[in-house]
Amino acid sequence: MLNKSARKINPFFLHYFLFYATFTACFAFFSCNGVRSELIPKRNTVWTGVSEKGKGNYLKLLQMNDKTGQEKIYKAISNIKTADALESFIKKNIENQTNYNKLLKLLPQSERRSFQKDFDQADLDTQAKLINQNEKLLQQIQLISIECQQHYIDLLQIESNEKIATKLKKDILNATKPEEINQLITSILPNPLQQLNDDAKASLSQLPDHDRQEILKSIHCNSQKGRVASDDLGALIKQKEQAQAKKDKAVPADDWGSKLSLEGKQRKQFLFSIMEFSASDQNSLKDLFDKVDPDSISNFLSVYYSGFNTKERIELLSTIIYLYKGWPNLTIKLCNTPSSLSWLDKLGLFQKTQKHQLKLLTKLDELLQE
Repeated sequence: MLNKSARKINPFFLHYFLFYATFTACFAFFSCNGVRSELIPKRNTVWTGVSEKGKGNYLKLLQMNDKTGQEKIYKAISNIKTADALESFIKKNIENQTNYNKLLKLLPQSERRSFQKDFDQADLDTQAKLINQNEKLLQQIQLISIECQQHYIDLLQIESNEKIATKLKKDILNATKPEEINQLITSILPNPLQQLNDDAKASLSQLPDHDRQEILKSIHCNSQKGRVASDDLGALIKQKEQAQAKKDKAVPADDWGSKLSLEGKQRKQFLFSIMEFSASDQNSLKDLFDKVDPDSISNFLSVYYSGFNTKERIELLSTIIYLYKGWPNLTIKLCNTPSSLSWLDKLGLFQKTQKHQLKLLTKLDELLQE
């Protein structure tokens, strides 16, 4: 993020309303004539009463779902009228989604499709019942080590013979001791995997599912061609580990990516601020951030958190979204090269914005010039 002394001559919204004080009296009559109220983002103010913990859980819930699941969540939330009901919905959803994500990996491929379909079509209470029907499998798997749980998940994922996968699941359900479950799983692991030293096993367990499964597939493929050297396998694990470390460092958990230079608490507060907006309005803001010069975004964010209170931040983002939805090219020009705006452009913007929007944008301009 740029500090004040490092700002360019063209900060975000620089000189936006320098004409404001001079021409307020002249254009007061025209100030709201061009406002397009249908473009002003509609806000779900129920979020105002939700705790920060609840909002944080909501972000986790979105990350746990794909686009289809997120759309379902957005639709459900739009019909919730109180903060308490919204927090309860988020809590139940996270519990169901967490258990579902665990359980889906524990089912053979032939059983996953029907379970996934039933879960996606169910309400929260029915989802909980579906999970309870498979509660014993969850309980049995949780008796064994994380490492052995991962081996079971990986074996199910790459096993092409459904009869073997189904039998393994059945045997685990019938097992009476954790040691018996461990033996059932490790007995069908390829030898090179069993012969890894403790450090390599620990590194393997830290990799995400798709990387571990890729390694297991590689073992199966190479075993058909000849003996797999444990040194080669260890080197492959190390390679995957290093690649994952770079990926974890480079990509934030949310879907805003590097375009949002805020980190830690400030980043979380920004994400909290946009929760009141619909998904389409949030996407409009993302689209603007994609098209505006990165330095202009950094300049904007450098004062966004420190210069505005919580209510003002939300109103400011609402104003920016509104302008971009109605006049995208002019808004991008305003962000990147405000000095190129003609007086006619400025008059048009004055007419298109409301009094409270003008006040916030003027404050933003003043902060950026300090």
